[in-house]
Amino acid sequence: MNQFGLFSLVVASIIYADGTFKNFKSEKIIQVGNTFENFQTKYLKSTSGSEFFANQQWNSYEPLPINKLYTENKPKIISSQRERKIKAVGPKIRIVISKKKKYDKVNIKLVKKDIVIDFFSTALSFSVPDKLKEAKFYPQTQKGIGDFFNQVSYTEYNYLINDIEEVKKEMNLNDWGLYLLISEVSKKIFTNEDERKLFSWFVLNKMGYSVRAGISKKHIILVFKTKQSVNYTLSYKINGDIFYVLDSKFDKDSVIYTYASDVPNADKAFDLSLDVLPNLELYIQSKDLVFKIDGKEYILVYKYNQNLIDFMATYPQVQSDVFLNAPLDDISYQSIGMSLKEYVDREKASIAINFVLHFVQNAFKYQSDMEQFKKEKFMFAQETLYYNKSDAEDRVSLFSYLIRKFFSFGVIGITYNNHMVAGLYIPLIGDGVVYKKRRYVIADPTYNNANLGQNIATYKVETPINFIMLKKGKRGIRF
Repeated sequence: MNQFGLFSLVVASIIYADGTFKNFKSEKIIQVGNTFENFQTKYLKSTSGSEFFANQQWNSYEPLPINKLYTENKPKIISSQRERKIKAVGPKIRIVISKKKKYDKVNIKLVKKDIVIDFFSTALSFSVPDKLKEAKFYPQTQKGIGDFFNQVSYTEYNYLINDIEEVKKEMNLNDWGLYLLISEVSKKIFTNEDERKLFSWFVLNKMGYSVRAGISKKHIILVFKTKQSVNYTLSYKINGDIFYVLDSKFDKDSVIYTYASDVPNADKAFDLSLDVLPNLELYIQSKDLVFKIDGKEYILVYKYNQNLIDFMATYPQVQSDVFLNAPLDDISYQSIGMSLKEYVDREKASIAINFVLHFVQNAFKYQSDMEQFKKEKFMFAQETLYYNKSDAEDRVSLFSYLIRKFFSFGVIGITYNNHMVAGLYIPLIGDGVVYKKRRYVIADPTYNNANLGQNIATYKVETPINFIMLKKGKRGIRF
């Protein structure tokens, strides 16, 4: 193990007397090969950014055109279909619900350190190095960015980063969760918004991420190189790569002034996928989803973790497949699955799938994001169940998850100019599309009372602008 790794273990295993680095350094430290002073010189003082930023070429960058999910405004009203029975075909369905999992609690002991934050109902403490709060963004120019970097570099920031990395691992945070965590830490250290952003930028660079700090109208703007494209936000092409603004509100014509090259050893793209959910403190809530099919009332019980809903509410509007592939948490999966099982077990496949389709159509009111949130917001399946209102892509998110999870059919997302539907790889007669030599039957979770294979007339003659291939379930059911 290298010296840095050993020191990380030492730091992680020692409980500080009063949480300060002054007292920590006065404790007896295990010597491994070299002295602490040599360690400090190698890992801290060598990180000064003076030379790097002095040699960088700084340029102004114009924003690129905003990415959008649709090319036209969403419809304000979606038409309804007259209820009709669907022909019963396919094998009989038997929904298998995996055994109830013992939900993991966040297992982080609150050891007294310099600062404590509340992160989605979990109290977390962090060690803050001496003089870190003295770092200032001054002057408000490129020199001020370099000066801030240098000031933080000459503190013992590694211990704070170690704390952050430990929390990331324990709470199973993806890159977006990591950024939220760092942002919350920054609020406890700095009062100035620009300095908070510069602190986040510094930490992310030290953790290997390609994040640029730039200036727009004398304020700091952070831009991220990401693995996925991001909609409805500013983006810039810098040195051949696209960088996105993920958390700031700037005018759509904001020009950014920043450097061209990555900070050394910081070239990793931000991964905004959410294939595995974060391990957040449980705050369980419940609601009944009431709907009617053929005049008969049904109820599905939805249990959820409010902390997860709050986490998802912060998410950037990343490309569609991220939302469509994200899972429900275990407690929501259990509650929804058991409710569905009661209604569709032993039904023919077409009847069972159609039931799920009508559930998504009728359990929520249709409302566009601009009306509900005053901005575009693609919802995860978890959120679609939570909110009483939703629009097309939100319902496709929920419907496609239920079909893949409980029936394991192949599903695609089909995007039109202002609407989204799902396509199922099943042998049914009806409206459909061909994608990669396979025919997918249309399932529109927004077209009230429409059965499988019924598309809104407008879209029957419209060519889709995008197809989103979704991950398959583990167990296949064949007709």
